[in-house]
Amino acid sequence: GKICACALSAGGHHVAFASHSDPTVRVWSTASGEELMRLVHHTDGVEGVAFSPDDGRHLLSGSGDATAILWDALRGEPMVTYRGHTNCVRGVAFSDSRSGGYPPLVATASWDHTAMVWRRTGGPPLLVLRGHTDWV
Repeated sequence: GKICACALSAGGHHVAFASHSDPTVRVWSTASGEELMRLVHHTDGVEGVAFSPDDGRHLLSGSGDATAILWDALRGEPMVTYRGHTNCVRGVAFSDSRSGGYPPLVATASWDHTAMVWRRTGGPPLLVLRGHTDWV
């Protein structure tokens, strides 16, 4: 399908691509051009991807199935599924845990007109941000 999202890992060694018509995330080596893994766990197309900025060992994906998934980017295994949105999760982002202060966080943005902030370790959203009148 058509690629709708991409992300580079910290250090630029890996690149991830996602397609809204494909429920997988594909991770490639930037050195060899070889596909390293396919991350399969979503049930609808993947709309957003991001690598963790601190170490690049984690990848976050958002999907039309209204979830976001935190992946172990080295093993290709899902670690945490964030559930709370009622429509497509289109935007995903990490905080940089090296900065101290707050615990490591992730943020998601959805067509349900909300953005949510979560602990990277999972659990319910810490913040549900409302106020947009169209998809976020």
